[in-house]
Amino acid sequence: MRDKTEKAEQNTSSRKNGQPKNRVKTNISQGSTKEPKAADLTAALRSAAELNDVIHRFLRTRGAVFEAAAEAVAACLRDGGKIFLFGNGGSAAQAQPFAAELVNGLSRRDSPPLPAVALTTDMSALTAIGNDRGFAEVFGRQVEALGWPGDVALGLTTSGTSPNILEGLRGARAKGMITIA
Repeated sequence: MRDKTEKAEQNTSSRKNGQPKNRVKTNISQGSTKEPKAADLTAALRSAAELNDVIHRFLRTRGAVFEAAAEAVAACLRDGGKIFLFGNGGSAAQAQPFAAELVNGLSRRDSPPLPAVALTTDMSALTAIGNDRGFAEVFGRQVEALGWPGDVALGLTTSGTSPNILEGLRGARAKGMITIA
């Protein structure tokens, strides 16, 4: 007990006016009044123009596919189906808020919840299936258990070659689900 008392005394003796010795004071800025530099604005405009170009090229070359995918999702939901989303890494991270937005009615208070599940969130299922059957089966086994004909399986992938995404899509097709990748 004596050691604790000595340490407490040492700590208080190193304080001046109740403040720890050598404390760095910081000021919180209330906002900058500086004008952005012309180079910063030019770079931002260049980035916006590049993004605009990418979006236009995508819509020109893949717009019909994107529209068909959106219509398939809408038709599934109109018919009472569910959307199952899955991916690896960053794609898994994108699947989760996408599903959450659908369940939350796209953040509109007057919208009904839409049935959607990110298959990347159930750690018990992921680890049990991965351990017992192999990581390639983690999504296929879940869509086999949860999906019904007419539901949508949306596999998010940057490479297009991930075995677990491909197996999830195969499993979904075997169940009569609509697949989008």
